[in-house]
Amino acid sequence: MERNTILTGLILIVMISGVLLAFYLLYVRYGFKNFWLIYLLLIILMISFALRTQPKKEMLDVEKYRTVTVIKCEKCDYREERKFQRGDYIFKRVGTCKRCLGHLYIDDIYVIPPRKK
Repeated sequence: MERNTILTGLILIVMISGVLLAFYLLYVRYGFKNFWLIYLLLIILMISFALRTQPKKEMLDVEKYRTVTVIKCEKCDYREERKFQRGDYIFKRVGTCKRCLGHLYIDDIYVIPPRKK
């Protein structure tokens, strides 16, 4: 765990304990019986901490992988690459060749990872 996460958790525990102690002392001294306020304050406290913690920038930078489909002709050496489309699979026939009118089929599907900075 990161130091920040541990520190935030400790602060949250201390604040919840402080709220519970304050309400216990109010109950003992004044007979305070509105316990729904305890739950309301605890919920407000937890929501404020949840809103305070934001995802890190590294988590927001979604790496863009690019999937490529390679199409080849059965007869000649014609080869074409295009962006992957839903429903593509290897050996699927996708049309006719522009050069020799042979059948085109999907020969390969691969992923190009993003460049590292």
